[in-house]
Amino acid sequence: IIMLTSKDKADDKLTGLELGADDYIIKPFNTRELVSRVNNTLRRIDRNRLANPLTGLRGNLEIQAEIMSRIAKKNIFSVIYADLDNFKAYNDVYGFSRGDLAIKLTADIITDNMRLYGSSRDFIGHIGGDDFIIITVPGCDKAICEGIISDFDFKIPTLYKKKDIEKGYIETIDRRGNTTKYPIMSISLAVVSNENRRFENHLELAEAAAELKKKAKTIDGSSYMKDRRKH
Repeated sequence: IIMLTSKDKADDKLTGLELGADDYIIKPFNTRELVSRVNNTLRRIDRNRLANPLTGLRGNLEIQAEIMSRIAKKNIFSVIYADLDNFKAYNDVYGFSRGDLAIKLTADIITDNMRLYGSSRDFIGHIGGDDFIIITVPGCDKAICEGIISDFDFKIPTLYKKKDIEKGYIETIDRRGNTTKYPIMSISLAVVSNENRRFENHLELAEAAAELKKKAKTIDGSSYMKDRRKH
């Protein structure tokens, strides 16, 4: 809803916006401005529709488009794939609401460190579940990863009960009645770059990252691993 009116007082504008209008234009209006505001509103609606509903971060379609755009422009970039370790066990023991808190906390940690250590053109997306992605430049990936790990390991214990922190693990029981112990959540980061190798599309890049992330997850605790291979 865009209000087009001759009421030009500040109180009138605030009333219109508070009632739910997306924008407020005062008569007489400039045709070019009107068209620009309509187009901007439509773009904002599209972005909101594509965003992840839990974190508000950009989703898969925009992630793929961003990677393909940088490949097409021959930009040199690094992609950081982030994945939580032992998240499913935490969800099973503490419930989905607490699991959502863990996802939101992770999104905030990643966003904060991207702003602190990243470049002006960095991109952050939420693939889904406990998987995130950051697109940055090779000179920033190390600092971003180290910052994320430091913050995550400091903040994630706040989502656990004191007794579980003291033990250092949580316990779950499977369908057969067997008890399994799972350590406190950690985060694994896989960094893939086109510094020394070429990627034709986002699928090739995702495949390389998945292989690297699998290795990173074999390391106890939070860790990051960067692909040093050449094409």
